[in-house]
Amino acid sequence: MFTNNIVTAGRSIATAVSLICALLAGSAAAGDREITVVIHATSEGLNLNRPADVQAFYQRIANAALVACTRADQVGLAPVADVNECVDNSLADAIRRANKTALTQAYLDTHPARVAAAHGIVVPVTLATK
Repeated sequence: MFTNNIVTAGRSIATAVSLICALLAGSAAAGDREITVVIHATSEGLNLNRPADVQAFYQRIANAALVACTRADQVGLAPVADVNECVDNSLADAIRRANKTALTQAYLDTHPARVAAAHGIVVPVTLATK
C-alpha cells in the first residue's frame, strides 16, 4: 500500500510522497518486513497556476519517487525487485492523491490515460479529450 499526505495551504500544496517500495529490512534472522520510505516533495516557492511551476513540482515528485525506489537502500535495506515499477507506482500514487488537474495533465503528458486510470487517477473529461 502506498500512502501520501496532502496538505493544502493557500495556493501551495505540500505533498508528502510516501512510498512503499517493497524494501526489506536487513537480515533474515531479524525477520523480513516491508519498510515505508517517505520522501517529501513540496510545492513551496512555486505558483501552481503557472505551467512552468507545475512542471517543476511534477519533477520534484518524480525525483522523490526515483530516490525512494533506488537510493533508499543506502540505509541497509534490500533494493526493490523492479525499480521502474516502483517509480511508476509511486509517481502515479502521488498524482492520484494530489488530485490536482494541472498535475494530472503533467502526468498525462508522459503517460496514456489508460495507465492513469489503471492507477486510479481520475482523468477529467477535458483532459481525456486532449
